[in-house]
Amino acid sequence: MWCSDQRVRLAGLVFCLLVFAFGSTHASAQEIADNGSDELASYKLEQISVTAQKKEENLQDVPESISVISAQDLEDAHVSDTTELYQVVPNFFSASTGNRAFSSSLFKMRGMGNLYEGDSAVSIYIDDMPVLDSHFFSFPLDNVERIEVLRGPQGSLYGMNTEAGVINIVTKQPGNDLAGTAGVEYGSYDRYKSNISASGPLVKDQLFAGISLLAEAASGDFDNKFSGNDLNGWRTFMGGANLRWIASERMEIRFGVTADHNDDGQWLWAVKDRNAYNSIWKTGLDKYDVSIDDEGFARNQSDKESLRVKYSTPWGAITSITSRMARTDDVGGDLDCTSLDYMSFTQAQETQQYSQEVRVNSPDDETKFSWVAGLFFAKKDSDYEQIFDFGKDYFMSYDQITNATYEDETYAVFGQSTYRLIGGKLGLTAGLRYEHDTRYIQRKRVYSLGGMTMALNNSLLGRMASQYSGEYALDTSFDSLLPRFALDYRVNPALMIYFSAALGYKAGGFSSISNDPDKSSYDPEYAWTYEVGIKSTLLQERMMLNLSCFYTKVDDYQDRIVVDNIVTMKNAAKATIYGGEAEVRYKPLSGLDLIASLGLLHAEYDDYRDMSSGVAVSFDGNAIALTPDMQYHLAAQYRFESGLYFRADVTGVGELYFTRENADRLSQGAYEIVKAKVGYETELMDLYVFVDNLLDEYYFTQLNNISGYMVPGVHEAGFVGAPRIFGVIGKIRF
Repeated sequence: MWCSDQRVRLAGLVFCLLVFAFGSTHASAQEIADNGSDELASYKLEQISVTAQKKEENLQDVPESISVISAQDLEDAHVSDTTELYQVVPNFFSASTGNRAFSSSLFKMRGMGNLYEGDSAVSIYIDDMPVLDSHFFSFPLDNVERIEVLRGPQGSLYGMNTEAGVINIVTKQPGNDLAGTAGVEYGSYDRYKSNISASGPLVKDQLFAGISLLAEAASGDFDNKFSGNDLNGWRTFMGGANLRWIASERMEIRFGVTADHNDDGQWLWAVKDRNAYNSIWKTGLDKYDVSIDDEGFARNQSDKESLRVKYSTPWGAITSITSRMARTDDVGGDLDCTSLDYMSFTQAQETQQYSQEVRVNSPDDETKFSWVAGLFFAKKDSDYEQIFDFGKDYFMSYDQITNATYEDETYAVFGQSTYRLIGGKLGLTAGLRYEHDTRYIQRKRVYSLGGMTMALNNSLLGRMASQYSGEYALDTSFDSLLPRFALDYRVNPALMIYFSAALGYKAGGFSSISNDPDKSSYDPEYAWTYEVGIKSTLLQERMMLNLSCFYTKVDDYQDRIVVDNIVTMKNAAKATIYGGEAEVRYKPLSGLDLIASLGLLHAEYDDYRDMSSGVAVSFDGNAIALTPDMQYHLAAQYRFESGLYFRADVTGVGELYFTRENADRLSQGAYEIVKAKVGYETELMDLYVFVDNLLDEYYFTQLNNISGYMVPGVHEAGFVGAPRIFGVIGKIRF
């Protein structure tokens, strides 16, 4: 669990922050008294607007645990990708694979999230467009207006896959003002990034357009001792365009399109026990070194299109959102972590998704009785091929080839309403969602030996590979009814308390990994979440303090397990998850911002017994994999009137386990990421110098047990976080 050294360090940081804040509060109070009430406006926090409940509201009026990160916040914290959001959002964790091809990253919120297969408990929405497949989850945050992270089940307002929460991304929309920005960034390991965006009117007050372009690259932060090459580099190109048409006083139409191409270099595992490895293989590996024969590749490209039509009437509004996404992935690389021609793999997948949502809602200015209701449909098709190549240095050279086709469909009807009493102080909310899901898989595995391809059921080769060939087609369907209830009370304009209870759901499905059709399927996951929270604005609107506590009981928790060196899906019987979040933003002086957040999480399996290995094993009381018990973020920044800018960030992540067994050798201890940034800002131009991971913290984001591959000195290997990066940033506005 959380180590004592970590507690001491955090306590020291928090103490220093509080002392500084107290002193600043005293000084600022005197300054306000000296300068009069006109000066107070420069000390107030800006009001944050969100659309979390499908209408624009003040963040402090929404009875939910929500983190909001504006475009300026992203820029200030140097967060440029969805996988980095965990650095500023409590109880949200991203376990990066180091590349954006195929498997993407594992996103978890309050202990629930996505796995390599199946649905996700966390959903991403981009301008009301659902991202249904977790392989789309990792992408640069370019041309973003703000990000709203909603924790807890959201089924009565959003589409599928919202059992744990939603990441709602709102992009910048064009208007009457002609505006644009251009930026360039350069850093260690030849990291380069350039972006440009522009928007404005095509027809004043009626038709508007915007474009954005981004390119980034890096040479790589790993050295291959076998070939002498730099590894782990990448190249990304992304472009987007949107149109906004005010067709009439009542109708607004938006169309958006984005496309991207990523070449992330390699699928790259680092060995955990370098001492044992170096002793056997005599390679002298350092922490950012490998020695492999197959340097691999990781490429993907995707495109997204969406059409949003909103028609407003005196009684409410009708909104239609139509979207399509398509993506291809190709990834491959070394699995044995040596220079032997022993074991490698390639994977390819093509995915297409379509979705349609139609909803009606009450007018945005309706305060006594607000409501929303809608229909939702989604379809996702995927074709997948995986090849394990056992090379000439293996016991027998052959290929294992798995092909699978998935077809998923979801139909849903949803609604939510809020009624306010006692002069608007008391709010009663009720919501309901009915969802019908269908899942289909067609799957086949064959073996290729000496150019001859065959299905080898129960053969000697099949037994040597610890698995059997299987060909099957399966389909199933699920129905769910998901209620939500909430109660909020506004004690005064600056203080609200709330309570909510909601049932979350993640559909069942099939895994392509298992050869046995009886072991391929897994059941839906259900979770009741109870939450109580406080939202407050203090010190003459100079401080925002939001607190929340939650308790979640999960039935049939979907878990990723490894049996005979094969990753597959299984349901744990039950799981219990509870914890809380605290977020503070304080402006003690004009130009000075103090930011802090804390997430505490206890997530464990209940009544979890497994016979997959042939022997009954109990995991009762074990921590759920990939759920750090603590996360925190502290930041302080000062914008001087002269244009000088200073900022420092500390992100802490508590101890976590990578597997359900909770083995120490497959765990990551608590770690901290420190950032610093200084610069000079003007009305038209900004210039910064930054350092990320200042202390050069070395940590694993994912770790795998590969001892079953029987490679001497190689037992655990996985993906590691980025090393210390120095760089400069330039930006102009026009």
